Amino acid sequence: CSSDLTTLLPLLFSNQIVPPTSTIFPLVAQAATIWSKGTWDARRRLYDRFQIFIHNLPNNNIVHSLRVDTQACAFVAQLPNLKSSTRISYVSHLKAVLEAVGDPIADFPIFSKALRIAAAGEDINQAIPLIPDHFIIIFQRAQEVNMYLALAIWLAWKTASRWSDIVSLRRQNFIHVAEDEIIIHFKNLTKTTKLSPFDQRTLVVIHQVTPMIGIC
Repeated sequence: CSSDLTTLLPLLFSNQIVPPTSTIFPLVAQAATIWSKGTWDARRRLYDRFQIFIHNLPNNNIVHSLRVDTQACAFVAQLPNLKSSTRISYVSHLKAVLEAVGDPIADFPIFSKALRIAAAGEDINQAIPLIPDHFIIIFQRAQEVNMYLALAIWLAWKTASRWSDIVSLRRQNFIHVAEDEIIIHFKNLTKTTKLSPFDQRTLVVIHQVTPMIGIC
């Protein structure tokens, strides 16, 4: 079955639509669960840019004669105005895609190591963390606009989750709701792909929930 999935995964990175009536649709649908929706979206966008890069190269360009993993490294290297840390992230995404579809990936570790060395010499510009006072202001403004927006912001703050994780939550994920406690079971909605059905990392307990109890 794994070889079949390797053959079918490229369909998920192309413009080919597998109709629900197709006999291979269940297999393709199962393959699609290897990454979260947010991860899929990011990797599809990057993979599309990589394909455009290769397509637009002159026929006599040396990159055309290289393996696909080397081409991917060349693509990342030529992107302008990026910090090495961002390039490392792009390499990681492309490596995951090419590995999933059965393409060679031997050049990625070498290129990643070179990028890490470069990143060590660069200034680190981290986003300013959100402090409680600022969160309260944002949360109160959101309450004035839409209570569900306020709930999403509150959940992201309390669970330190990505927006894609919060968007994927459904009512059944809230397995316990009380005035002093909410328990959320993220199940397979989080970014990591190394999960098991009983992984405690997918369970989050929130205390001090009174402001949100009416709409959870």
